[in-house]
Amino acid sequence: MRLDLIRFKQHDEGLCGLYTIANALALIFPEHMSETNAAVLVARMAGELPTDINTIIREGTDRAQMEIMLPSALRWTQEHDWPAWRWRGLHPAGGDKAQAFWDRLAGELGDRQDAALVVGFGDDDAPNTRYEPHWTCVRVIGPTVLTLRDSTEYGRVRRAETGIRPEHGWEIEDCFILERMEPLPRRKRRWRSMGA
Repeated sequence: MRLDLIRFKQHDEGLCGLYTIANALALIFPEHMSETNAAVLVARMAGELPTDINTIIREGTDRAQMEIMLPSALRWTQEHDWPAWRWRGLHPAGGDKAQAFWDRLAGELGDRQDAALVVGFGDDDAPNTRYEPHWTCVRVIGPTVLTLRDSTEYGRVRRAETGIRPEHGWEIEDCFILERMEPLPRRKRRWRSMGA
């Protein structure tokens, strides 16, 4: 399986925050992330949280726990000689509107291959919704659709289905950007002969 196609998945437990970090790092470090590395990284981050794994499975994680897991992931990658990277918060602020927020993040992310967004969604106030509180990795912010690298069933989400309270929709609560500090390695070109 090609490494750029590996997506780290969970089942029906609250481990989405852990897997989202692994998925984000797989996007910006495709040459380093493997299924084994992801499993070890997830275990390391979970071990540094001030709660047991059963509680994480039952309740999931929040921004405060993400702010423990991200430095843990950074230390782990440093210990394994990965290229430098950083993370920073880009959370919605009071008065933000969802569409303007996505536009701002689209400007941050653009078509960069050296950055990934980790977004925390809360409740959706729509009746009979398919959305529940969840962390996910946003790969592409299009004009109307978000393309995700997700640990569950979400692949694409319409921007119009999201909101920042008091707006309706799947509540955008948190956002972090993970950025590689060194350029991605250049891919080798395969030259084909045009004939003899």
